[in-house]
Amino acid sequence: MKIVSTPELSVHVLSVEEWFEVADCPRPGRSTQRLARALNGYLKTFSPLHASVAMAQLPDGQRFKLDGHSRAVGWQINSISRPTRLYATVVEAEDLPTVIRLREAFDSALAVRSCDDWADIASAE
Repeated sequence: MKIVSTPELSVHVLSVEEWFEVADCPRPGRSTQRLARALNGYLKTFSPLHASVAMAQLPDGQRFKLDGHSRAVGWQINSISRPTRLYATVVEAEDLPTVIRLREAFDSALAVRSCDDWADIASAE
């Protein structure tokens, strides 16, 4: 079920089981290792934000996870609470290199807070 849609981007409501059917991004990640750390951090306590995932879709209908790999592993092995539904942001991608570039927007050291960011946060409080 689509709830928002433009030519390049849409949001779909999925079950966790449907999310399991979406292929992992062709660029391998370290979902299991990240899950172990996340269980002591942001996944320690359930948040409604955990229901937000992202995927790319190719013109032929193939779909690839962009964000939500570690949560998928956690849901599969029942180490974290499953949301009742997921809200998947779907980005239309023309080819696999585009999928990989989109994945890097989520899985990038540049997308993680740096020491300077944490210092700015601390000084603002």
